[in-house]
Order: sequence, then structure tokens, then C-alpha cells
Amino acid sequence: MFTNLQADLEENIPTLQKRGWWKTLRQCLASPSMRALGLIRCQAWCFKHGLPTYPAAKLLSHWFGIEISKRAEIGPGLHLPSPWGIVIAPHVTIGARCHLGAGVQIIMGQRFKQGPTVGDDVFIGDGSKIIGRTTLGDGAIIGVSSVVITDIPAGAAAMGNPAQVVQEADQQISVAA
Repeated sequence: MFTNLQADLEENIPTLQKRGWWKTLRQCLASPSMRALGLIRCQAWCFKHGLPTYPAAKLLSHWFGIEISKRAEIGPGLHLPSPWGIVIAPHVTIGARCHLGAGVQIIMGQRFKQGPTVGDDVFIGDGSKIIGRTTLGDGAIIGVSSVVITDIPAGAAAMGNPAQVVQEADQQISVAA
């Protein structure tokens, strides 16, 4: 729990190394993102050790509108710039250093017993939905309000409903003047 929380701190507070412990603690208590991440990590720790997860889950739901299954696996360095309305279903795997916007839903779908797999360093924009047994490769970027129902390759950018790949990992974006 504490190694994941330390990685979350480093991802969410970029000036962590330059501050003392007192200023870091004050910033963590003042930051909605860090309060939500603390509750998320507490819920996972309680589940792993056979303790009740209800108090942490209830506080997440009440304060932030976040519903995260105790059976979801979330890697270190999670970044929640605006931790409101996030839903993560059971059997979802999220890699390290992922960024989830407000209102993101990562859910299983009706016919699937396995949830989506999100790789490392993935950015998911506000209001996006990742549905079914899909895989988002490492470094993928999902646009705001996109609905992902198919796999997105590593390093690709996708957007729309349903989400379509708009940029492959090896392509450069050119801006026409």
C-alpha cells in the first residue's frame, strides 16, 4: 500500500522532492486527488488483508462519487487530476502511471467476466468509457468522451464514439498553416 501511495504522491505532487514532510502532508490533506487516492489505496489494502472495505468505499462514494471495485488491480502512480465520478469495475487491471479524468468509466460489459486491461502511462480523458474485454496498450491516449469497445495499440491516440485510432504510435502530427 505504501509503495503505491508513494508513487501516487510523486505522480500527483511534482515538487515532492523539494518540500519538507510537513508541507507535503499539508498539500496532501488539501488535495482532493490525494485524499481520493489515499482512500483507494486503503480499500485495496483492506481487501488484501481480509478486512472490511465498506468504510473506504462509502467515503469514496460519498465525497467523490467514485465507485472502485475491491477486485480491481491498480498500479502505482495513479493520477486523478479531478477525482469525481470515476467508476472501475471488478477484474479491471490498470497499469502504472495512468491518468484518469473526471467521469471515466472502466466497466466489464454484459457478456464478459474479465474487465478491460489498461497498460502503463495511459491517458484517459474526461467522460470516457472503456467497455468489455478491451486492452489499451502502453502509452495510449483516449480522447475526451470517447467510448472504447475495441483494443487500442500501444502509443496510439483514439477518440470518438465508438473510438477510432486517429494517430498510430509512429506517426507525427502535422499542423497545416
